[in-house]
Amino acid sequence: MKSTDNSFIRSALSDYAITDAEYAEAVENEARCLQDHGFEVQKDPNGRNGIRSRSDISNDEQMKLTQECSEQSGLAEIEPLYWEVKANPHRVDWRAAERDCLVEFGVLEKGTTVEEMDRWLNSGEIEQVKDIAYVCSQDPLGYLGLKEKHHKK
Repeated sequence: MKSTDNSFIRSALSDYAITDAEYAEAVENEARCLQDHGFEVQKDPNGRNGIRSRSDISNDEQMKLTQECSEQSGLAEIEPLYWEVKANPHRVDWRAAERDCLVEFGVLEKGTTVEEMDRWLNSGEIEQVKDIAYVCSQDPLGYLGLKEKHHKK
């Protein structure tokens, strides 16, 4: 955790577990900062902030301001931890879970090792099943709902 004077960020990160309320507050803090910098903010379906590009400033300036707001709000530090805990609340071996997910979808054979999975992922053979590989890399345990959505297809 970086050193910060922001008491909200320090408090949220102090226990290394981000609650839904802390995440929502960080998102709201970022939205206020973006609005203060003249951006129109719209929430996406996951509650994240989206902005409409401004034509009165350069892309570099927009990126600088959005990064500044992300850091000032605490979202830059809070969001990765929040989603990590949501996706893996029991802290299981992520790579093994990813492999098991690929086996579940029939992409890899039962008994495939993590090392064999890595070789396969780096082989270029992934193209035909890149959607499944993405789902398994992001939500191998199914806590984010990506696996379920893909199973319904």
